[in-house]
Amino acid sequence: MLTYYAVYRSADKNEPAAGIFIMDVAHGHALVWNHRSGAWLYDPGAALRFLDDYRNFDRYEEVEEGAARVLAERITGGAMPGEDHVRARFESGR
Repeated sequence: MLTYYAVYRSADKNEPAAGIFIMDVAHGHALVWNHRSGAWLYDPGAALRFLDDYRNFDRYEEVEEGAARVLAERITGGAMPGEDHVRARFESGR
C-alpha cells in the first residue's frame, strides 16, 4: 500500500505544501520530489530522516492519493507517477 505525504516549509500548514513523498512504508521504499534536480528520486533514507525527525513532526501530513495528485501537479508542474511506475522504481531501487 502506498502512502502519500505533503511536506510544508514550516509548521504553518496554511502555506501551500512545498514537497511530496510517495512511500511504501512496510517495505522501506520512498520516492521524493527533489526540487533542486526537478525529478522524482528514489531516496528512502531522506524521507525517513525527515519523517523521523521530531523537529519536522508539524511540517508534514499524510494525504489521500487524489490530494497527492493535485499537490504533485502544483509542486512539480507535471503529473505524479502512477502506481505501476512507482512500484517499478521501488523494485529497481532507483
